[in-house]
Amino acid sequence: MFFILSKLLNFLISPFNWLLLFVLIAILIKNPVRKKKLIILSVFWFLFFSNPYIIHKLTINWQYPKKEFISGEQYPVGIVLSGFVGFEFKSHQGYYGAASDRFIQALRL
Repeated sequence: MFFILSKLLNFLISPFNWLLLFVLIAILIKNPVRKKKLIILSVFWFLFFSNPYIIHKLTINWQYPKKEFISGEQYPVGIVLSGFVGFEFKSHQGYYGAASDRFIQALRL
């Protein structure tokens, strides 16, 4: 149930899907006044959600505030997101890829 709900909500949250819905309804509707309103709504919707400045501001406001690290402060645990470690099956050894800086920065902290 959760899987279906998460996919449905993901579909409903996407602005592109709403834009597509507005355009399709505007094409299919017969009433010229409603058609004009839907076309205007579609244009404004597209301009709003394709504007890099607005998207940047929304993204910045969504993020957690930056934490300033104090020199010499000790941290008992470091969480490192994976994706930078590969495994060579022939030699049975791991290796770091291009994003190994994540691991190095966590060790430094």
